[in-house]
Amino acid sequence: MSSTAVLWILSYLGLVLKGLGRPGLIVCAYVLTFYLAPNLWWWGKDGPLATTNRWSLYTGIVLIVGIVFNAPKARSLLGADRFVLFLLALYTINCTLVHFFLANYTIISFGEWDLLWKTMLVAILFRLAIHNIEDLNWIMATSVLACGYIGYEIVVNDAGKSIKSRLEGIDFPGASGSNGAAAIMSMVFPFIAYLVICKPFKYSRILGCLCAPLILDSVLRFNSRGTFLGMGISGVMLILMARGKSRRDALIAVFFGVLAFLYQAQDPKIWERFFSIGASQEERDASAEHRIESWKAGFKMIADHPLGSGGRSAFISPRGNQYIGHLGYNEYRSVHNGYISVAAGWGVQGFLLVTTAFLIAMGRTWLAVKYFQQLGNEKMVFLGAAILAAFFGQATTAMFGDYYDGEWFVWLSIYGLVYATFETVERERIAEEQEESQEIWANLDREDEFEDEDDHWESPHATVVPMETRS
Repeated sequence: MSSTAVLWILSYLGLVLKGLGRPGLIVCAYVLTFYLAPNLWWWGKDGPLATTNRWSLYTGIVLIVGIVFNAPKARSLLGADRFVLFLLALYTINCTLVHFFLANYTIISFGEWDLLWKTMLVAILFRLAIHNIEDLNWIMATSVLACGYIGYEIVVNDAGKSIKSRLEGIDFPGASGSNGAAAIMSMVFPFIAYLVICKPFKYSRILGCLCAPLILDSVLRFNSRGTFLGMGISGVMLILMARGKSRRDALIAVFFGVLAFLYQAQDPKIWERFFSIGASQEERDASAEHRIESWKAGFKMIADHPLGSGGRSAFISPRGNQYIGHLGYNEYRSVHNGYISVAAGWGVQGFLLVTTAFLIAMGRTWLAVKYFQQLGNEKMVFLGAAILAAFFGQATTAMFGDYYDGEWFVWLSIYGLVYATFETVERERIAEEQEESQEIWANLDREDEFEDEDDHWESPHATVVPMETRS
């Protein structure tokens, strides 16, 4: 067994065991199994790690145990939490009904449905397990560190293989291929900015500075134009969502991010794909042209079957394949658009349910950002802006890949809800301080009143003239 495998096991077990008293750390262990699933890496192909590929399942079970053990410490869910989780539950029920009654190709649909309900269950567990800002900091740092290691494998150890100037062979649960890998790894750039700018713990800046170039180099090798566009939108959103002094910090982070991108993007093919996003019909390459035609076919499929046709039915199904037959494809192909994929697969009603849940979570995050800006808490403002930037960056990349309801999307909505609870905690703290202050002043006022009464009763005796003096 390699030293990397030993380090992974020790890190995993350390997080799980400590997480029994602090379940937020078990969330870190789960994130570790997502980014660095042992069965997907060379160091997990043999030895004890190769005995199972269900690490996320076992971690989820332990997470439930940790949540139960620490239930007395947990805060009650807010109204926004309950409503968002309720919408996600309705979305899961909707997908269940569509799969069992409307799915056109049940073999593929079952795999999507099976992953989906587990994802939504994990979302609930995440929300119950993350209790404070330290938990959220650890989770973000774990994501950055895991992506940094993947970048190390790609840049130093030449993981993956180059096919048509794009890096392939780096897969994650729920996302495969260059587009999926690029999207997932690009999600952590706002988190890196938060770790470097705000320094939430001792070595966060070192961690961010070491991982950033490795992750950026890897994303460039994936050469995903959707991810490049998403990174740009993420940077813009970070600046727009940051308020007050935090906007200056966001501008600094984005400025250095752009410089790093320009410095490392030396391959002309990167720029060719990037500028093809806004190319005219005459200038588009075959890939971009076929993608747009697939989107049109997806909209037609939605119009014909608005209640859905099962998971990934556009166009990995006999029904879906009929809509792209004129494009000359001889095999099932993805629509390469998360929004269309969800609407065609789980119905328009499913798309509306999950989108509403995401928007409410992000809206609640934005309100908390405004509150912390009023208090002048710049670190909390920047953290909220980073979560919003990561979400909208991913929402952009979802236009180019079938992962709008992917696991990491749901994580971001949960992070936003958790962040919003910090506003409630701060309000309660301020209210308690005000009550204590009022009690102190009230006690001082009562003491002053007692002193005044004592002076009032003593003053007549002080002016009494003795009998001997009067005589």
